[in-house]
Amino acid sequence: MKNKRKPEDSSIFFELLENTPQESKNYVSKSLEIVHQIALLLEDQGINQKGLAAKLNKTEAEISKWLSGAHNFTIRTLTAIGTALGEEIIVTPYKVQNNFLHYMKNKFRASVNEKDAKPKGEKSNFSVDKLKAGENEYQIAA
Repeated sequence: MKNKRKPEDSSIFFELLENTPQESKNYVSKSLEIVHQIALLLEDQGINQKGLAAKLNKTEAEISKWLSGAHNFTIRTLTAIGTALGEEIIVTPYKVQNNFLHYMKNKFRASVNEKDAKPKGEKSNFSVDKLKAGENEYQIAA
């Protein structure tokens, strides 16, 4: 019979997490958001990691490493992935502001930082009338 390990005290984990700098937490969160966006685009287009590797002339192992959540993407790599998939991976607030209707008509994507994110495929409750004019940030009004 295989020897099962007993669960260790999780208080060490929470202590480490509490002492982790906010910048590190933000980095991990952003990395996971980017990987999630790529995974959703692959799923939407019916492309697997092998297919993306072929489009980018990379190995499947390299793509798998990228999508592990620990890869530090460069803008060049994100641009290459976006070009291969025909979609943007990241968009600056300036670009969204200047192409607002274009970005709002696309499927709402969940973010690991958004507590009120909609499940995939569920549309947000948004209308142009609810847009708060004159503000620097655009928000989806519920």
